[in-house]
Amino acid sequence: MKFEINHGDDVLVTEVLESNQVNVLDQLKDFDWMPQKDGSFTVKLDHTFYKLYNVHVSGNTVSFQHKGHFYSFSVKDEMAILMDKMGFKDSSAASEGSITAPMPGKIVKLLVEVGDIVQPGQPVVILEAMKMENELKTSIGGTIKNIAVEPGQSVEKNVLLLEIE
Repeated sequence: MKFEINHGDDVLVTEVLESNQVNVLDQLKDFDWMPQKDGSFTVKLDHTFYKLYNVHVSGNTVSFQHKGHFYSFSVKDEMAILMDKMGFKDSSAASEGSITAPMPGKIVKLLVEVGDIVQPGQPVVILEAMKMENELKTSIGGTIKNIAVEPGQSVEKNVLLLEIE
């Protein structure tokens, strides 16, 4: 599986292979990681071992301490990379309280009405784009405050579809 690791302006594309190897900068390296009883992790990269403390994963951010230094990286998997290329926002980048069109398309169906209560991850709109129907989901819970589009309407990228309060 491919991953894109971002640290500041630096981007590193890696691929974890099924054979316990990782491709980093077009070099295959043996890779393994072992959780420890104290909550730390030991990571083996080729013949070198790294001890990572205070490992924390939150959304697409991974942070840890190594030799007294703190590191934090943004990590995207293959699906997040593809969605980014297609112009979709991930839920962490979505504007809270509003859902906008992630790409140009046509509103096929509204799955909610003003006043409906929605939960995070609930589908709210079906948008046809590139000859595919895309189910748009809310990243937050709340009440539908406003619906700015109607079925059959063509929309451009970033056009407001609905608001949640």
